[in-house]
Amino acid sequence: MASRAGRILLILGIAGLSGVSMQGQPSQYLEGSALFQQERYPEAIPLLQQARSSDPGNARILEMLGKALYQMEEYAPARDVFLVLETRDPAAGSLHLARTEAMLNHPEQALRHLELYLRSADKLPEPVLMLDPALSRLDTDPRWHTLWAREDWYSPLDRQFQEALFLKDRQEYLEALNLLLALEQSGYRKTEVAYQKALVYKTLGNEKAARSALKIALDNDPRHVDALEELARLEETRGNHKEAVPLYDRLLRQDPVRFPAYLDRAVAKSGAGMAEQALKDVDAYLAYFPEADSAYYLKGRLAYENGKYLESLKAMNIALEMEAGRAEYWLLRGQSHAATNGLRYAARDLSMSLDLDPFQGETWNALAGVALAAGDREEACRCFNMASLYGILEAGQWVERNCAGTK
Repeated sequence: MASRAGRILLILGIAGLSGVSMQGQPSQYLEGSALFQQERYPEAIPLLQQARSSDPGNARILEMLGKALYQMEEYAPARDVFLVLETRDPAAGSLHLARTEAMLNHPEQALRHLELYLRSADKLPEPVLMLDPALSRLDTDPRWHTLWAREDWYSPLDRQFQEALFLKDRQEYLEALNLLLALEQSGYRKTEVAYQKALVYKTLGNEKAARSALKIALDNDPRHVDALEELARLEETRGNHKEAVPLYDRLLRQDPVRFPAYLDRAVAKSGAGMAEQALKDVDAYLAYFPEADSAYYLKGRLAYENGKYLESLKAMNIALEMEAGRAEYWLLRGQSHAATNGLRYAARDLSMSLDLDPFQGETWNALAGVALAAGDREEACRCFNMASLYGILEAGQWVERNCAGTK
C-alpha cells in the first residue's frame, strides 16, 4: 500500500498541482497542519519539525508545532518552541507560554508571561482567561489574585465589546448589535467591531448589511481572514460565484491551511463555469484528507452537475466504499449510472437510497426516469406519483398527463 506521502503526491499530480508546495508553503507544513486538524499529533509533529527546519522564522509553523507538542503533554519542548514564537508574535507566544509554564508547575514564569499577554491590545476576554484549564491551575497562588486585582487590563470599551460578544453568544442579537453600533461610533477596534456586526446581521438575515460590514472590516484590514471567508461565503450563497472565487483565492493565499475553503472555492468555481479547476480544488483537499467521504461526494456532485458522469461514478464508488449508509450517496451514483445508460445499476442504487430514506421526492423522481427509460410505464407512473407525494411538482404534472389509465 502506498504511503500517505505517496498518496498526496499522486493526488496532487492528478490535480495538476505541485507535490512540493501549495500556495507557496512547504508540503510538510501543509500535511502536518492537516494531521494536526485531525488531532493526529504524533504524526503531525515530525512533519512540522521538518517544516520548521525549512522555514525557521515562520510564526504559523512555530505555533502549530508548539500546540501539537502541548497536546501531547510534551510541555518542555513546547515551551522551547513558544519562546521562539514570542519573538515573532509576542501576544500569541506569551499566552501559549503562560499556559505551558502553568502545566510545568512554574507559576512565577506563567504569571510573568500572562502579564505580558495582558499588556497586548488584542487579548481574550477576562472570563475566558480566568476559566482557562491551564491558567486556572494558578488560582491557588496569591500572585494570581494580585494580578487580576488590577483594574487597568481592560478598558471600559474592552468590557463593552466583551459584553457584546457575550450577548451574541446568548443569541440576544439586537442587544449585542446596539453595543457594537455604539463601539463603532467610538472608533474602537474598527475591524473587529465591523466583523462582529457582520456576523450578527448575517444571523438576523440582513445579508446586505452583513456584506457592507464585512467590506468595512476588510477595508480596515485586508488580511482579516475570517472576514474574507465570511464575505466569500456570503457572495456564494447569493449566487455571485464569480465574485466569490477571487475572495477565496485571497483567503487561501493568506491562510493555505484553511482546508475547508478549498471545498468552498470548488463549489464557487463550479458555479462560475470553471469545472476543471473546481475538481482540482477538491483533489487538493483530498490530498490531505484522503479518508473524507464527504469530499468524494462533493467531487461526484460537481462532476455530475458539469456533465462528467464517469468521473462522478469514480468518486461515488470511493465514497460508498467508505460510507454506505448515506442515502444521498446512493442517489448520486444512481443518477450518474442513469446518465451513462447503466439503467440496471441506476435502479439498484436508487432503490438502496430509498431503503435508507424512503421520503425523498428527488430519489423517487430519478427512479421514475429510469423506469421510463427502460420502457416500464406502469413503474414510472408509480414512482412519479410517489415523487409528487414528496414534493416534486413536475412529477405530479407528469402523472396527470400520462397516467390516467394506469392502475
